[in-house]
Amino acid sequence: MAKLIRSLAHLWPSFIKICMLNLVLNFNKIIVLADDNGKSDFTSFESTCKNTNYQLFLPPPYQNISSTICKPVWNTYELRYTKKDDITTIILSAPYTIGWVGIGFSRDGKMNGSSAMVGWVNKHGHAKIKQFYLRGMKSSEVIADKGSKGPSSNGLIEMRKNHGIVGIIGWGLILPVGAIVARYFKHKEPLWFYLHSVIQFIGFAFGLVTVLLGLQLYSKMHVHIPAHRGIGIFVLVLSILQILAFLLRPNKDSKIRKIWNLYHGWFGRLALFFAALNIVLGMQAAGAGNDWKTSYGFLVSINIVAVIVLEILAYFKRSEKRSLPHSFQMDPIEEPTFPTNNNLPKG
Repeated sequence: MAKLIRSLAHLWPSFIKICMLNLVLNFNKIIVLADDNGKSDFTSFESTCKNTNYQLFLPPPYQNISSTICKPVWNTYELRYTKKDDITTIILSAPYTIGWVGIGFSRDGKMNGSSAMVGWVNKHGHAKIKQFYLRGMKSSEVIADKGSKGPSSNGLIEMRKNHGIVGIIGWGLILPVGAIVARYFKHKEPLWFYLHSVIQFIGFAFGLVTVLLGLQLYSKMHVHIPAHRGIGIFVLVLSILQILAFLLRPNKDSKIRKIWNLYHGWFGRLALFFAALNIVLGMQAAGAGNDWKTSYGFLVSINIVAVIVLEILAYFKRSEKRSLPHSFQMDPIEEPTFPTNNNLPKG
């Protein structure tokens, strides 16, 4: 990374160097690649470009982008863009897998004070992209993770972050804790029931907010991630069914209580499994950093360790009960009393 920052200090005003992959950028109300007269120079369509397999390297939801306007900009570099509503998506691509590619944007067209996006492929073959603020020409003046973001993009980024945080707290922390209470603390009657109910209702509220934030992101960013979206809605439906099952819970003496217990338990496990899977898919689609992955991995590890420890303790407790002698106490039977001679009727 230090070598990359030193290299950025020597970028020319075009901000394009030897390339390796696609850079995908979203902007709000931006004019792309104007000539000296201020007129847009994008008149060529996709048929004029040679890098036709660029979509193979794009993260979701950009694989399905169609009707892009394309223009060769330098050697084998190609710049595509498409606009929908107030959002312009820019794709810079070249058929290389070594080195890096960078593109910068500034108000006056100069390097100083510009915001640059740089992409490269790491040693594991994974595409990476990072933003830099080019405050000056020296390597010490190239600041990572800074730039000139618009207020609209800031709001969407914050909404996406909240979507992930609320989802992890609700489906990754609160709901698993409620399930653990129901499985391993039933001997604390009736405390476990009230704790389980309150915790699961809170977790359901967090899950509902997560889905609502996701739908807002879908409508504003036009992000098409069918697997993540579909699983999220599926988990929400399972959660609603669990709430309805709680409200329609039969009495303990009911003949269908055993069936209800099986349904409630396994549908809950199914919801937690798909919720965990969807969190991973969401982080992958959003290109989450190592801090997100590490934090969620730590949370999952804590849940797994807690379940293993509690399951072992429950096993020993069941074994101890089975080893006890089957002793029971019978009610004493009183001897029958018969009438004596003194109590017999006279006459």
